[in-house]
Amino acid sequence: MKSIPPTKLKSKIFAKINEKGMSRYYIINAISTIIAGILYEINPYIPILLSLATLIIVTFLSTLFIEPVRRTKKEKVESVGQLKEIGEAFKFVLQSERVKSLLLYSAVMTGIFGILSNYEISMLEDLEISASYLGILFAILRVMGGMAVKKQEKFHNKLRNKSLSVLAFSIIGTCILAGIAGVITKQYPIVICVVVVFYVVKYIFSAMYDPLIEKYLSNFTNEEIDTKIFTANNFLKGIVGAVAGFLGAFLLDRMETAYCMIIVGLIFSILMILVSKFMKSRVGLQPEEYSKEETKYDKMKEIMLRRNEW
Repeated sequence: MKSIPPTKLKSKIFAKINEKGMSRYYIINAISTIIAGILYEINPYIPILLSLATLIIVTFLSTLFIEPVRRTKKEKVESVGQLKEIGEAFKFVLQSERVKSLLLYSAVMTGIFGILSNYEISMLEDLEISASYLGILFAILRVMGGMAVKKQEKFHNKLRNKSLSVLAFSIIGTCILAGIAGVITKQYPIVICVVVVFYVVKYIFSAMYDPLIEKYLSNFTNEEIDTKIFTANNFLKGIVGAVAGFLGAFLLDRMETAYCMIIVGLIFSILMILVSKFMKSRVGLQPEEYSKEETKYDKMKEIMLRRNEW
């Protein structure tokens, strides 16, 4: 985010960069999913060992990155003085109604994504689909997600301030409907077809989610506050993801996956309704409708932009 020059179009530029990166991620993820599914049939430990080896390589590569421009002593002294601004930044995150709304929304979405990532596979395993076929199926779904992520800008331009709500309720809705399909019929070919259709819808909408939520979070901010907002978001996502994991496992130990998906879908529907009501008067407003406190970092960005133009 900091590498993007100060500009009024910063969030759009960031969304475009994120869009390209995520579309490539989905393609690579699809290829690795097929490979993992085939290797799992041979030996379940092979994909785990390959993942561990990849993590080790990536960790090593991350240590090779260097700072392109070395800071001078003067800049280092100034950076120490800037530590005082960190408190103000966190204060902004807590006091900003817009950011609080988006973080709550992000937390609910993290919860449903975390649970569905396990339930989706469990549901198809209940339908006796082999690991190799699962790999191929989820690879296709991820390729479709990679294609969908490129449409997030058009999706947002069409729905505007309703885009986040439509995404959320569409994804939660597929969870409930897939569960219902698994309960009302035991004819596997029919259930598989219906469930896969719901999974397609879910992957299309979930692919557009990440670039959109990050675009919303980066609105009315500058490079100094961006890091604090995304740090708070990631911290909250980590906590919610852990809690959701326990909830998902607790339910799965006591009932079939189909029933779990219905219950989880209903729980998160209620949570999202409450969050949507909270967001209604705080997110998606016109710039002039926000308070000065909400847009003060955006004003700083404008000043920096004018200085650069001079």
